[in-house]
Amino acid sequence: MNDMLKKLETATNEALKEEWAQWIGQPPPKSTSRDHFIRVIAWHRQAKDQGGLSGDLKRRLRQLAEDLESGKAQRLLNPPPKVKPGTMIIKTWQGAEHRVMALEDGFAFEGKTWKSLSMIAREITGTRWNGPAFFGLRKASS
Repeated sequence: MNDMLKKLETATNEALKEEWAQWIGQPPPKSTSRDHFIRVIAWHRQAKDQGGLSGDLKRRLRQLAEDLESGKAQRLLNPPPKVKPGTMIIKTWQGAEHRVMALEDGFAFEGKTWKSLSMIAREITGTRWNGPAFFGLRKASS
């Protein structure tokens, strides 16, 4: 591996561009730095030598990318804030005060246990809300 890196580090820019095209299948972006050329080519060589990513991992990454593009994975990137059990969340809505108690497995509101703050926010307002945003635990999405 070290010999390969030494060869890449001493290669001409033209040679790196050619090798990039061979590994990636297209010319490199014009703004690519020499260091980036070397890192990408070295990664591809190493992946080839050591087997690369498994088929299962490639499928999982592809699915995650699709979920991100469709918005399904937003919860993974922006998880709801953790609220410690026993925390009392108070929200005033249209002049009425609403009290929600965080539990180990949900939230207590008006004598019932709810799975999410979003369900409670909908109960209070009659419309869909991001529960953590409604209760002031996260910025509302714009």
